[in-house]
Amino acid sequence: MIGIICAMDEEVISLKRKMHVKEKREIAGMEFFIGTVDEKEVAVVRSCSGKVNAAICTQVLVDIFNVEYIISTGVAGGLYPELNIGDMIVSSDIVERELCISTVGNSRGELTPVRKSYFEANQTLVKVGQQEAESLKSDHKVYVGRIASEDEFICSMKVKEDIYTTFTAYCAEMEGAAIAHACFLNQIPFVAIRTISDKVDPSTDIKFEEFVDIAAKNASKIIEGVLRTL
Repeated sequence: MIGIICAMDEEVISLKRKMHVKEKREIAGMEFFIGTVDEKEVAVVRSCSGKVNAAICTQVLVDIFNVEYIISTGVAGGLYPELNIGDMIVSSDIVERELCISTVGNSRGELTPVRKSYFEANQTLVKVGQQEAESLKSDHKVYVGRIASEDEFICSMKVKEDIYTTFTAYCAEMEGAAIAHACFLNQIPFVAIRTISDKVDPSTDIKFEEFVDIAAKNASKIIEGVLRTL
């Protein structure tokens, strides 16, 4: 079974249109839809915002549904200067941006005791995710790069520049690192795919609501393609 963690209700709705839903279960306040897409068994869920919720969601997928892979979709704020709204990032790895225990000698983002800063995505999932994203008929670009996570929206250029300078992350969001961390501990291959929803730029007047449906449909198409390949 393949676990699919969505960030938006629109993504779940779009995927359910392609699913043969066999069961719905509510666990830890989240709805898990169990069924098949193109004969592949899947568990689809919308994780609530924040890293704690995302970690719990991931552990439920591992413990109760025995997933073999996890694919995470959603939106993110762009950090890489050349990114535009609507561009997509396939995670090479993910870092917990605000984690800092430097008093014991760790660098920012580094965990104790494993001394690990970056959780690497599965290379097969990255390759397939990139191919499927690039196959979409779209003017938007697809990048493979680092994603940073923290429990707040990035609202200032100062914070944006700090994350990019420190971690060279392409984008920032609120769940990916927790999913990646839980997958690392459980030895579950994962990949995160994010659509850029904003650039932390006051001059940008494009609103999230204007492209959320398109982002959700694109995420659904990418996941379908990945499932066909696995």
